[in-house]
Parts: sequence; C-alpha cells; structure tokens
Amino acid sequence: MCDNHYKNITIQPKPIVKLTISPGIICPGDVATITATILPNGNTMCPGFAGYSFQLYNNGVAYGAPVVPYTAPITVSMYGNYSAVLTAISTTCNCKMASDTVTLKWHPKPIAKIKGKSAICLVSGTGTLNLSNTVGTYKHTIGPVIIPAILHF
Repeated sequence: MCDNHYKNITIQPKPIVKLTISPGIICPGDVATITATILPNGNTMCPGFAGYSFQLYNNGVAYGAPVVPYTAPITVSMYGNYSAVLTAISTTCNCKMASDTVTLKWHPKPIAKIKGKSAICLVSGTGTLNLSNTVGTYKHTIGPVIIPAILHF
C-alpha cells in the first residue's frame, strides 16, 4: 500500500528594489548619493537587506565591490544610468533581484564667448590679459605651446 505524502510549499513574491538618487544632476567632480529600498511586495521571508549582497552598476558595468549587507547611502561621482542587483547569501532568501534604474546627469560645460580679439601677440616684453566674469579654466598659448591655466576668484 502506498502512503501519500504531501508537503505544503509557500511561494513568496519577489521583493522590489527601488533606487533613489540625490541630486540627479551634478557638476563634474561633485558627488551624488544613491539609496536603495526593498519593498516587500508581499514577501514575508526577506524583508530587508541582511540576506543579500548588493552590487551597484553604472551603465551595466559593476561600480565598486559588492556590499554585504547593504548600508545606505552609496556615494557616486560618474554620470550615467545606475541599477543594482541583490543576490541571496542565505537559504532563506534565495532569489536574485534587479532594481529599477536611476540616472545621474552632469551639467553641461559652459562655452566661452570671446568679445574682441581672440589672439594677443607680443613681439617682445610682457603683456597683461584682463579677464572679467570668468570662472573655471582656460587655455592660453605662448609660442606654439598651449598652456592650461586655472582661474581662482
């Protein structure tokens, strides 16, 4: 005689990983922070980050090393599209989740407009170049060589 053995299996819905970025647009050299949140989506077994490794991606390429467990926030400095993958590190939470995507943009570089002559030529001696309402860097030439200069105000 055969005994029937049954076992109940509970299938949990996959949690949702939501990323937020602040600020969403920066200047080159500045940083933004990315914060991840797990929305349980009805999952009662894996409510937090403790059971997962957290890998951030920028334009599909791993950004930094995996974080175990994730702690908020993560500082980033490269523009592009960021996403994350959480991979289970415990048998209780045995799934892999991909996050949504957030975008970090850079302010465009300003374009200088020169009023008057754009070249000053000295045959000998010294000269003075007066700049007004100027921020950032510029290039000037002495002979055939272009020399970068940084303006400080």
